[in-house]
Formats: sequence, C-alpha cells, structure tokens
Amino acid sequence: DFNEVTDLLDILNYETEQIKKISEQFLTLNRPRQLKLEVVSLNRLLDSILAEFKIITESSGIRTLRNYDSELPEIRLDDEQIRQLFFNLIQNAIQAIQPKHGSIYITTSIEQNAGKNWIMANIRDTGAGIPDQIQERIFDAYFTTKEREGGIGLGLAIAYQIIMAHGGRIEVKSQVGMGTEFKIFFKYQQNAMKV
Repeated sequence: DFNEVTDLLDILNYETEQIKKISEQFLTLNRPRQLKLEVVSLNRLLDSILAEFKIITESSGIRTLRNYDSELPEIRLDDEQIRQLFFNLIQNAIQAIQPKHGSIYITTSIEQNAGKNWIMANIRDTGAGIPDQIQERIFDAYFTTKEREGGIGLGLAIAYQIIMAHGGRIEVKSQVGMGTEFKIFFKYQQNAMKV
C-alpha cells in the first residue's frame, strides 16, 4: 500500500531527526537550555506526538485515552523542546507496558495552586511501575533500568531539564505492578487566549 509506505517513510524520517536531536542533547546535557518561546496549543501538540506512536501502540495492543480540557488556553513554550519532553514520557510509558497490553491516559487541565495558575498535563500508564527505592533517581542523567534494551538514562533527565527551563514542575506517582503517573505543570497568565 503506497500510503502506508509513505507514512512509514515519514515516521522513519522523523525518528532519524529525533536521534539527531538526542545526540545534540547528549552533548549539551549540562548546558543551560535556550528557549525559543512561541504560542502553543498543548492539546494539539499532544495529539501530534501521539500520532507518531500510532503504529507502535496499535501493533502492541496499547490504548491511548485522551481527556483534554477544551478550554485549555494556549501558552508560550518552546515547541521543539516540549515535543521532546512528551515524546520521552510517552515512549517510556509504552516501554513500561510492552510486551503486555495496556493503556496510556493523557489528561490536560487548568489548575490553581499557591495563588498561581498552571496548565497541567498528566501522562499515566498501566505498565510495570517504578520501584520505590529508585523513584528519586529517575531524573538523574545516565541512570537507567533498561541497560539490556540499550537505554542510556537520558530520556527523563532531558525531560526534567526542559520542565525546569520553562519554570515548570513535575510530580511522579508510581507503584510496582500498577503503573506510573507523571504530572507536568506550566505557569500561565490568565489572560491567555483560549484554544
């Protein structure tokens, strides 16, 4: 099928670019991140990232369930870096579920905390979960539990750097056998445009 071949080539091209970006990030891991801020719809950005994983999730029997806040305002973020952040988190969720079937739940909402407004994105999976004794190390560069699969421990370290560079925060909840949940928060101004 010509359309399927074209789709696969597009994915291959994108993944090649991702490898290039990860290599560059590897070299600049300890340098401060420069942000190229632009107005971004987080809901649309998450949809485009999920589309990149469609073939993998469908072939693995992984369901992706979305619950987006339709009133979510646009926000100024570095589109490329935020894509990398969520790409890393969704990829980890898929790897935590495989080879079994499971689900990834993606939610966006507006939260208020300590007098500040936040846009929150929640990525939750039904995968293997993270043991308590290593949870505080998961954002350390080069820490990995996936040595056999070729993991080098950069995905979550890079994700954490991107969140911090944006003045955001991240919370993690996990239980072995029950899955993992990442909540990512970005500050925003209340007068931001609605999506």
